[in-house]
Amino acid sequence: MLGSGPGIGVGVASQFASQNFDKIALLSRNETRLQQDAKSVIQAVEISKGSASKAIVKTYVADVSDVKSLEQVLLQVIKDLGKPEVVVYNAARLGRGKLFEASEESVDSDFRVRQTNNMNALTMLMATKPRPWVSTQQLAFSCPI
Repeated sequence: MLGSGPGIGVGVASQFASQNFDKIALLSRNETRLQQDAKSVIQAVEISKGSASKAIVKTYVADVSDVKSLEQVLLQVIKDLGKPEVVVYNAARLGRGKLFEASEESVDSDFRVRQTNNMNALTMLMATKPRPWVSTQQLAFSCPI
């Protein structure tokens, strides 16, 4: 889950874990949130499958806007958990502000996180050939094996 968070990220990761995906990687910029997210996923799996679940939930601090760092983290995920079966891109930058008062830099940053880095992450992971690539943003990709 690239872009873990308390809403969509935890919900989707919990659903995959409860459907027998036993290795879950959560990536986010916020380490404290990641720990909370991991606990939430584990709790959701225990509720749906009982304490006998074999789900492994690992967390990784990553910023999708830092391509070199993201590449290192994705390689670590593959080393720790193996090649991904499914990748969900849920990264977003949620800034507050008034409509039409956003700076050019803010708009550019939002665009990079939502679009450009979606493509960068996909390109990096193509070598691992995950079955589906799911983006909760405007772009959705499928990577057949």
